Amino acid sequence: MELALKRWHPEAYVQAVKPMVGIGVDVEWYEVYMDAREFLTKLWGDPPPGQVLVWTLPTKRSTWYNRLDGVRVGDFPHLDVYTGVGVAPMDALLRSSQRAVADAIAGIAGMWSDVDYAGKNHAKPRLPQTEEEALELVAAMPVRPTILVHSGHGLQAWWLFKKPWMFQNGEREEAQALIRDWQGHMARLAKRRGWVVDSTHDLARVMRLPGTVNNKAEPVPVRVIWSDGPRIDRDEARLYIDAASPEVVLRPEAQDRPAIDADGTGELVLDPAAEPPFEKFLALMENDAKWKRSWERRRSDLSDQSASSYDLSLASIAVSVGWTDQEIANLIIANRRRHGDDLKLREDYYRRTITKARPERLEAGGSLADLSIIVGVEILDLVRYLGDPSEYWMRTTDGAITLGGINNITDQGRFRNAVADSTRILLPPCHRMEWAKRAQAILLCCRDVELGEASHPGTGMTEMVETYLTGQTILDDQNVAAEQGFPFRRDGAVLFPLGEFRQYLRFAKSETLSAHKLGQRLRMCGIEPVVVYVVIEGRTTSRNYWRMTYRDQPTEGHLGCGL
Repeated sequence: MELALKRWHPEAYVQAVKPMVGIGVDVEWYEVYMDAREFLTKLWGDPPPGQVLVWTLPTKRSTWYNRLDGVRVGDFPHLDVYTGVGVAPMDALLRSSQRAVADAIAGIAGMWSDVDYAGKNHAKPRLPQTEEEALELVAAMPVRPTILVHSGHGLQAWWLFKKPWMFQNGEREEAQALIRDWQGHMARLAKRRGWVVDSTHDLARVMRLPGTVNNKAEPVPVRVIWSDGPRIDRDEARLYIDAASPEVVLRPEAQDRPAIDADGTGELVLDPAAEPPFEKFLALMENDAKWKRSWERRRSDLSDQSASSYDLSLASIAVSVGWTDQEIANLIIANRRRHGDDLKLREDYYRRTITKARPERLEAGGSLADLSIIVGVEILDLVRYLGDPSEYWMRTTDGAITLGGINNITDQGRFRNAVADSTRILLPPCHRMEWAKRAQAILLCCRDVELGEASHPGTGMTEMVETYLTGQTILDDQNVAAEQGFPFRRDGAVLFPLGEFRQYLRFAKSETLSAHKLGQRLRMCGIEPVVVYVVIEGRTTSRNYWRMTYRDQPTEGHLGCGL
């Protein structure tokens, strides 16, 4: 089957779009009135094939629907309201404090993307600057979205399948890969325009629900722009992706990282006859006096006049204007050859020189690829979860790291210990002033996330606590519970000892965490430590517990009996 990568053209539905770059369309948005129930019915049908999530902030309360005629969200004008991109199994017992994790999603209605544009509510760099540019990116996709939602400060596009995809054996992983590649296609298209888009391909994602209000800043409505786009088969979506040239498809989380070889990262090719890129080199020679003096080795301001010093000078300037690692290596080789120096054709020398040069770029806001070279571990994502105080989280190729508060970034020892604990990689120490630059670079590379707008690393920990407590006997008498090591109920909450939970994680989940690290993750879920005074064998003593609050209280016995 042959499939052309055709572009859907706005003039074909001129009444549905805003002005777009270069095509002369000058119309206003029109809004399709669609409330929350109608939107969810458009996605799933009624009754839906699984339980549909409606989730609110800041209450973090989940409501699960197996029929959509009961959906009512108009009573929550002061809450931010979301819905899950996937449905949970119809027979699952789900609580008001619970969101389904990705492995529990039973099906999806289609594919989705979230395109934010710049403004006071989005400080992330390199976003599309206007609504028009955000729409331009959506329009660059192979197929017009079935539904386009204005979230208040961005666009959320939905490409619905002809019927919901309810997963059979192995299909959940297939669906995850399809969404990742679809969004990866958009990420590459964004990168070509100098923009970035958020990675939202996880199956546990929640998206804003039309017919509600975005209260992130000044309240604005979440509304449907159009809902008459075509539905597609998932096989057709895969054909679109496969028909794209290989360089177009990029995983969303890798959009800030240069492509291997093509953009110069990865293994360097050290050719003794290498030459710098001619047009870039010529532009710098004509417009940058410092560059020209460095190339000709006439820098009187450099106390060190060695070849290595000039290598670093050239590399620093090249980094600042966006040259790739391979281009910089070629430049240094050519300059050394010009001045009759040893070419030092060892990758460790060139990699070390380029690494030293990159902090200057990072101080102005560099990429995760640059930061990875400087720090010494490959970083895939850096997140600052906005709060008071904010919490930081980092994902590397060797594992995820909950950094916690800002002190664990500004303090070199704490940062190195956190990385070593999670990845078994002990980063080499550096001078205090050098670490200040690296810490600044780490902060500049963070993407900001409002808790609830994206899956939080603590969410999985909440599920683990709930699973653990489901298998425990929960007592009402705190003295008996303390003596026997059981959890107990008090004041609308369940309190449990950390040591027992750590053992559960170690043996049942193969998760080995220090008490400090585990405490950080529990706090990120809203589970707080408390000191409880109990009487054991006639003596009053204190015990440390962790307190988890439930909206629906458990009944006698096990947690799973009535939550």
